[in-house]
Amino acid sequence: MEDIKYRFINLNSISTKVHNKQIPKYLPFNEAYNLYQRAKHIGRTDDGWAHIIEVNNSHYHVTLDSGHVYMTEIEILK
Repeated sequence: MEDIKYRFINLNSISTKVHNKQIPKYLPFNEAYNLYQRAKHIGRTDDGWAHIIEVNNSHYHVTLDSGHVYMTEIEILK
């Protein structure tokens, strides 16, 4: 299976003296967990450590860590 290419939709701007970048804005853990329970697995990401799911015709980037579900909405690139 080929890795899925995507782009993050919801981003936060982080600016410090060292760097200025944008990072994904993640859903609250309880909301992410509830969505994850109803999700359809689509595939893995291009970096292989996370995966893509689909819920209600929306796609999400998901990482599981220490019992938490880190999830943010994405757009699948063709």
